[in-house]
Amino acid sequence: MSELAIPGYNIISNNPKTNSRGIIVYERQDLVCTHLNYDTSFSEFVLLAIAGKQNKKITLNVFYRSLSSNVDNDSKLFDLINGLCTAKIGNLLCPGDCNWPNINWSTWTTSSRSGSEIKFIDTLRKNFLNQYVSKPTRSWGDDLPHILDLVITSEAFIDNISILAPLGKSDHSVLSIDCKF
Repeated sequence: MSELAIPGYNIISNNPKTNSRGIIVYERQDLVCTHLNYDTSFSEFVLLAIAGKQNKKITLNVFYRSLSSNVDNDSKLFDLINGLCTAKIGNLLCPGDCNWPNINWSTWTTSSRSGSEIKFIDTLRKNFLNQYVSKPTRSWGDDLPHILDLVITSEAFIDNISILAPLGKSDHSVLSIDCKF
């Protein structure tokens, strides 16, 4: 993992011992950040608590849902989101790649008959969560651009989201998120 190191940052990963795909979060070394363990069978996430001023904290849940995810795995993701909302462990910030291209985020509807997309929208609504990304974050060649990368919160503390160019050969944009915290 040394080839991924950035000076001044610690690497937190859900899959640190292998070279396979996983999630990496770069933690700025001057932040007070704790890696949280959460009992769930959904495996593609990293959960952190970030301490702020005046005893405020953000719970950061970075997640990935594969395009080939099955109904059982999707249910595990919904259970994770429901559990984090029920636990009320600070302001919840969930950036993630959901891979549901048929969700229209301006209307919170889907053109798909897939029950998982509808259940995802219902999970967010039931927990009074906000979703902030409104422009496509993934495009490749002649494919129709989609909003696949989301920024979900439990409170309205997002100031701005900038959609930046992809890193390397990625087909996903980089999201720069400004929080008022």
